[in-house]
Amino acid sequence: MEHTTNPEEKMLVANMALKNYKAAAHGVRKFEPLQSKVLLEVGKQVRREITQYSKDPSNQFKYRGNLEKLAEFNNKSLLKEVEEKVPTLHTLVKASSKGCQKVKHPMNQEALIFSSFLNLWMPTSNFSYRINTILILGGCKKEEVDCFNKLGLCSHPNTLRNMQKKAAASFDKPVMEWKSDTENRHHQIKFLEEVINNLNTHDEDAMEICTVDFSVEAVSICKEYSEEVYKACREMLPIKNQDDLFEDTDILSTLDILKGDNSQKFR
Repeated sequence: MEHTTNPEEKMLVANMALKNYKAAAHGVRKFEPLQSKVLLEVGKQVRREITQYSKDPSNQFKYRGNLEKLAEFNNKSLLKEVEEKVPTLHTLVKASSKGCQKVKHPMNQEALIFSSFLNLWMPTSNFSYRINTILILGGCKKEEVDCFNKLGLCSHPNTLRNMQKKAAASFDKPVMEWKSDTENRHHQIKFLEEVINNLNTHDEDAMEICTVDFSVEAVSICKEYSEEVYKACREMLPIKNQDDLFEDTDILSTLDILKGDNSQKFR
């Protein structure tokens, strides 16, 4: 039985035989019997890659509840990861965007396309949560957020509200940590000064005491004593014997360090 071929089929077979795959790929678009099957297989391959990527616990696209990590999410690293782990989709998008010279910020455009695909598999994504922060900072109304949510570009308004509450819970964390460190340093200085002042007797003829008993029993009588302050000061002192006996110069050196220019400042 003789098989009749049309010009498109002949060119397709010839290009495949000559390993001219780029021309063969263009030929597939014109050869209708093969076109639908190729598109079906490409679609299946893209679906397999995205499904596997969505199950990867190390992928950077999925939002895992850490607002600080959200700040590290960027388009450049996303495109690099997609190229490595979802190569078929990456190839399709890159091929379709060739020749678009007038497009500004093409990297952002490609990231938006990839994110729209991936967001179907991972709705709780860094992509949507990043847009959430933009909408919050922009002061968007609930109606506008609803519109973006229906387009699949952001989360539900209730989710945005919960994000604000979570961010507000720790917005002053750096200041409170600085305050706590400053107060602890102040208490340590006062405590060591009190220890030094208790060394010398009130008798003017008494010899100056050079050895300091820094045991808990000896220093617990100080007004500024607390277990936390004592442990912090003890860790700063040189390693001595188990009797907790130190030279007064050790205490004074530690005081100089606490009072020095290396004290923490908040900016």
